[in-house]
Amino acid sequence: MSLYRATFVLRPELEEEEKNSTVKEVQDFVVSQNGKIENVESGIQKFAFEVDKTNKGFFVSIVFEVDASKVHQIRQFLIKKRGIIRAMLTRQEIHLKNKDKGGKKDERIESGSPDRESHPRS
Repeated sequence: MSLYRATFVLRPELEEEEKNSTVKEVQDFVVSQNGKIENVESGIQKFAFEVDKTNKGFFVSIVFEVDASKVHQIRQFLIKKRGIIRAMLTRQEIHLKNKDKGGKKDERIESGSPDRESHPRS
């Protein structure tokens, strides 16, 4: 199972109950796909530009573990869910901590595709 982050934006005019209900439905759907919720963060933020005739939204970010074969279903659920005006699903980097001669050393493991290379812009 890989680690993913679903970030989506809800309409700011939704009632608090509707926002909570939508977040709960997304979490329940991830769990129904045999996923495990790691972290949930939320809050209202302003947009850099207008989206669907509004300049702010209720951002929600859910970090979860799920099998890669289930990602497409989760993405489709987010796209079709009423009240969500933008959604993004990304694969997360995993950090492991190792002891190295009395100190701690961070080791990064990219969970992306191993055959892709990152090239800096010139």
